[in-house]
Amino acid sequence: MRIRHLLQKEISFFFILFIINSVVFGLLIPFLGFYWDDLPYLWFRYIAGVGGVMKALAMDRPPLAVFYAIPMSVLGNHPFGWQIYAIFARFVFATSIYFFLMNLWPEEKTGNKLITLLILVYPGFSQQWISAIYSHAFIIFSLYFYGMSLFIKYLKAHSRAPFLLILSLVIPVFCLTATEYLLGLEMMRPFIIYKIINDNEKSLSWVSIIKKAFIKYLPFLIMLVLFILYRVFLVSSVLYKVQNLDDLFQNPLVTVGNLIKQQFINLNTATFGAYSQIVKPISSINPDSILFKVYLAFLIIMVLFSFIALKYWALNSENHTEDTSKKKWITEAILGSTLILIAAGLPFWAANLVPGLSFPYDRLLLPFMLPASVFMVSLLSILLQRKNIFFILFSLLFGFSAAFHVYMADLYRNGWDDFRQFFFQVSERIPSLEEDTILVTDELPLTFYSDNSLSTALNWLYADQYEVGKMPYLINYTKARLGSSLPSLEANTNINQKYRIVQFKGTTNQMIVFYHQPPGCVHLCDPDLDPYNPLLPTELKSAAVLSNLNQI
Repeated sequence: MRIRHLLQKEISFFFILFIINSVVFGLLIPFLGFYWDDLPYLWFRYIAGVGGVMKALAMDRPPLAVFYAIPMSVLGNHPFGWQIYAIFARFVFATSIYFFLMNLWPEEKTGNKLITLLILVYPGFSQQWISAIYSHAFIIFSLYFYGMSLFIKYLKAHSRAPFLLILSLVIPVFCLTATEYLLGLEMMRPFIIYKIINDNEKSLSWVSIIKKAFIKYLPFLIMLVLFILYRVFLVSSVLYKVQNLDDLFQNPLVTVGNLIKQQFINLNTATFGAYSQIVKPISSINPDSILFKVYLAFLIIMVLFSFIALKYWALNSENHTEDTSKKKWITEAILGSTLILIAAGLPFWAANLVPGLSFPYDRLLLPFMLPASVFMVSLLSILLQRKNIFFILFSLLFGFSAAFHVYMADLYRNGWDDFRQFFFQVSERIPSLEEDTILVTDELPLTFYSDNSLSTALNWLYADQYEVGKMPYLINYTKARLGSSLPSLEANTNINQKYRIVQFKGTTNQMIVFYHQPPGCVHLCDPDLDPYNPLLPTELKSAAVLSNLNQI
């Protein structure tokens, strides 16, 4: 009886969230490292302190620098601490979602718990282990949704809480200027306002509700318009540029048609596309491997846990929600989530970015996590009226989603091993390196790293001391840079590349061309032999004549 009484308390759900979150995302963290944009910001800390990191971030997102200040001061350069912090940040995000849902739909406790569980293990976003970057993303999203909870409290207070109004305006401004990923989620506000007024003042006609909702929404609309103007005209040269506005003015019908089409593609990607990949590990993992046994055991445990939890919550909430109330919730959930799924991708469309399911584009699915999870739970509720069938299907969905992250964590483990092996081989072949050297290759098979992130690791490896504002070494991929920041591979070509608070200056005369295709080793191109090497890509063969091994 004591255990049952404890399980009925709200804190028990947070404990469950904490345990699931820790197990799903923490299983392999002793074997994980740093990835992608983790490395540049940690390198900035190494060469310029926490102030250097904040300066780099403040160039285009000043509030974002605030979120980095304490973690950068405390966690240092060890991956384990950052991975723990990232897991904590995801837990905080999940709790913020639950509080938001409970304020929005206080009678739908079981549904809110299911949505929160699905968000926690949402398979569309698989970059959890890029810890120094996405820990802050989840903290910002958490603050935003706690702000949304305050916004709902303000609406329910019938405007008698000016302090809540101020917080409801200040928090989203702060969060939006830290990351524009949240911009599409602002479309939730009019939906929420209409719902709250409709719930509290049932005698009003829908026209009166819309008028009243518009008045309440007006300060938030002004805030949103001011932010968009700020984003388009003040910081567009530093961040991703708003690229589709010119097309909108020149060919509005075609552009709007493409916009609408892309938003429905995003809806499909964030829901059915994201969940279709949860069975991928079954065909991808070697059935004889230890990983497959761990994956299978994890899958079974998560499915069983989910089914038992569902049965328990259903038993304790039986008859608490009337059929009419349940139907109303399903209607609100399916319509609201569909609208937000369509709106969530608008800032990416403006920047000509397309959300996807593969790295690195699945980062753009972050704002889709809430509407996608609400959509899936409400859709299952519509399609599966029999509780036991609903329980089984939801448990399978949750279990496979949770186990999918174990599979992804192993890919990141392999990625970290490949990264370390690559730099081990580089250090063996290049004991020391002259300053202002650029290493050029076509592209490296290091999935979770860009040439920017590898450049900072290269500097960490070879630079003994740093001149303020100078980047001594650089790695460039010809596939990404040639013709832009790497003008050409001709002799005597100047190379000037600025990266936040540092700048590299060199020439193609100080270039080492190399090639790496595992299981082969890192190969430094010889200017006499490799122009005729049939194993090299054409671009590298023509550039090999400039490979200056005297830089070593």
